[in-house]
Amino acid sequence: HAFKSMHTEAFLLYLEHHLFGKHQIELPETLFSDWIYSAGLPANLPKPNSERFNRVDEQLNLYAHTQSLDTLVTKQWSTHEWLHFFHQLPDSISSADLITFDNQFGFTQSANAEIQFAWFLLAIENDYQPAYPAMEKFLIQTGRRKFLVPLYNELVKSPAGKATALNIYKEARQNYHFVSYNSLDKLLNYGAD
Repeated sequence: HAFKSMHTEAFLLYLEHHLFGKHQIELPETLFSDWIYSAGLPANLPKPNSERFNRVDEQLNLYAHTQSLDTLVTKQWSTHEWLHFFHQLPDSISSADLITFDNQFGFTQSANAEIQFAWFLLAIENDYQPAYPAMEKFLIQTGRRKFLVPLYNELVKSPAGKATALNIYKEARQNYHFVSYNSLDKLLNYGAD
């Protein structure tokens, strides 16, 4: 089908003929209605199970019980495992916890943009000021909208507020792609004053 158009009905006919029909597989009665025409994800969606994420969860539970990072085994963690770690942290995490994490793992000085992004979101949400200079540098040097919009959005809601976001944005805006600065101009109401 290279260089040709495809639409849903043609795809479903192709699927019926070349997958189910060709291999004599019975077509489940509600397959298309559940997966194609209904909203959301179907109830029969397989639930993925990740041994590596399970080990991250075990480490988080260990930390919750001991409040010590010294016993955690994180040396071989991938970026995805660290992101899972960040996303599973409780809402009750404190600035003191962030200091401990940063001292142990050096998140503020990470060279990984995904980890920096997740860390800076936590820093803003918890008013962790030691991360702000590195976050400002990240916002100035990074142009990806997927990082920029959530960080600026969180900054606007933070104690540092819109003034901090605007100060960074004034310096960084010239380096941003049109799509990024167009979204951020609206978010920050930039140039409307």
